[in-house]
Amino acid sequence: MPYIRLKTDKRLVGFFLFLLSIALCQPPQSEAEMPARQRAESGIMGDHTMMPGKWMFTYSHYFMNMAGNRDGNSNLSRAEVHEDFAVAPTSMSMRMNMFGLMYGVNKKLTLMGGVPHIRNSMDLQTRKGARFSTRSAGLGDLLLRAVWKAYEKKQGHKTSQAHLNIGASLPTGSIDKRDETPMGRVRLPYPMQLGSGTIDPLLGVHYTELRGNWGWGAHTQALFRVGKNDEGYRLGHDYRFNLWLKRQLKPNLVAVTRLAGKAWRDISGRDKRLNPALVPTARADLRAGEQADLVFNLRWKSDSPQFGMNHFSVEAGVPVYQRLDGPQLKSRYYSIVSWRRMF
Repeated sequence: MPYIRLKTDKRLVGFFLFLLSIALCQPPQSEAEMPARQRAESGIMGDHTMMPGKWMFTYSHYFMNMAGNRDGNSNLSRAEVHEDFAVAPTSMSMRMNMFGLMYGVNKKLTLMGGVPHIRNSMDLQTRKGARFSTRSAGLGDLLLRAVWKAYEKKQGHKTSQAHLNIGASLPTGSIDKRDETPMGRVRLPYPMQLGSGTIDPLLGVHYTELRGNWGWGAHTQALFRVGKNDEGYRLGHDYRFNLWLKRQLKPNLVAVTRLAGKAWRDISGRDKRLNPALVPTARADLRAGEQADLVFNLRWKSDSPQFGMNHFSVEAGVPVYQRLDGPQLKSRYYSIVSWRRMF
């Protein structure tokens, strides 16, 4: 399937900023107009529906840090990576600003979309000891999703809900980023590209149960890679699972603990402009892995006559398990700071 080369990055960003300005001008909402306890967590999408006719603007800043190499369950030294590759990646960071919109079509159906702006940076070292860095930046893939409330039951202080997710990732992110290296200006390897280059369907299920000040839930999601992009490859399928427990500490403060698992498969095909013998990040068959993170989240709700109803969230996660088809850079931690505004 073709890679869609967007020439309207500024228009997309401008569109979201325009909607944000509308949101800030809206009159404040009453507590009764808000969805029950705003169940959305920073790292989970599609876990609740909106009230009919209501919009929500969301902004999240995501930061991820990776350092050191791993193969299977074992760490690798730089010298071990250099036994097979002329260049070894040493660390990588990724910053993502995600802009999103949600709209409640009716009591059961909510539509949502999100577009990220991504900045990647990777540090590398050659076998002879020379160090250098590569960078890439731009829009990532556009994610569209429909959330359907398939089940709801209220009994006393207990509320149970189940939601179905269906959507697609559209290839608005670049797959041909280049940067300067000791080998000249070259095509960057797979982790430094910003998109998939394919139209990828998404399916998910979310279950939530609330009892008084306590709540728990489970979320599973699969992103299926379909076809091949313009460079002759497709990314591996991506599977996610989350199990979370939360406690309402105060009327406007909620704490959440979450176990987040994910598994991703190797790349099918390859980018012929990459040299797989040079660096492990250019190997299509060394991209798979499994990981579980322990995540902590705090959500705070603010309601004022001047600024209306806003929700703020801070989340941090650290890996408790990593099995990588390596050499691959291993994750160290990630953080998400989010803001949500209904209008």
